[in-house]
Amino acid sequence: ISRLQIVACVSVRISGGSSPLPEQRAIAGFLDRETAKIDALVEEQRRLIALLKEKRQAVISHAVTKGLDPAAPMKPSGIDWLGDIPAHWEVTKLGRVTSVYCDGPFGSGLKSEHYTEHGARVIRLQNIKAHEFAADDAAYIDLLYFKEDLSDKAVVSGDLLIAGLGDDKNLVGRACVAPDDLGPAMVKADCFRFRLVPEVSSNFIAYQLSATAKEDGALLGTGSTRTRIPLSKTARRLVLLPPPEEQRAIVARLAEERGRFDTLEAEADRAITLLQERRSALISAAVTGKIDLRDTTSNSTEAA
Repeated sequence: ISRLQIVACVSVRISGGSSPLPEQRAIAGFLDRETAKIDALVEEQRRLIALLKEKRQAVISHAVTKGLDPAAPMKPSGIDWLGDIPAHWEVTKLGRVTSVYCDGPFGSGLKSEHYTEHGARVIRLQNIKAHEFAADDAAYIDLLYFKEDLSDKAVVSGDLLIAGLGDDKNLVGRACVAPDDLGPAMVKADCFRFRLVPEVSSNFIAYQLSATAKEDGALLGTGSTRTRIPLSKTARRLVLLPPPEEQRAIVARLAEERGRFDTLEAEADRAITLLQERRSALISAAVTGKIDLRDTTSNSTEAA
């Protein structure tokens, strides 16, 4: 509720003649002070959430490009913006650690009439978040059509999913992993499916590609409002590979760290909700006479 609305609420009491003018002014002044304090606390919580998101991203980025051991020997990565990486890590292209990859169908391969209420899941750009699969906003096509005509676009659990199109809020090149409970599924146009070789962790690569999406988008992408990286260039994106056991250790550590950040952000969200509820209750109580502010009034307008 804004100050204008507060004044309007107090004005209702004025029009009803239920309290003298000095008390009405005292109520407005009291609410100005108290809501300003609450608003400041809400803003602090919002800044905290923003800082937690930045810190989370920094933790992920460091883990997947520098490793977990601060004492590990380092070597030049050969990538200008990245700098040094652990000496035992390999630098290679994504396509070289992939058994098969594809884009979704363009043009007549997938039309509006192919969509149904149930069937094979169509994975779209909005489902591919940074190292996280968004299961909501589901779309399906006829299962028989999928099996007969689009099975080469199929996605199975553990596949790496990469967005070939993005903007400032959802970066091109972000990646996630197909979940275990996906069922029959396929990728749509501008959504890439990479099936990695067994010794490479899809989760690790999803974290890494999402962490480096901004830089790779600037180097490889085209477009202004929305940036596109084609499948061929995506296959040439450089990835940093620690040994398999280290990949798994990094993924496990990041799962712990993300859980910790999720808890802190949820606490801040709850604090905002409680503060906003407190603000509304305070206003309601003040303008309906449930808070006695008569001791703050006087015959002096300035004092009130």
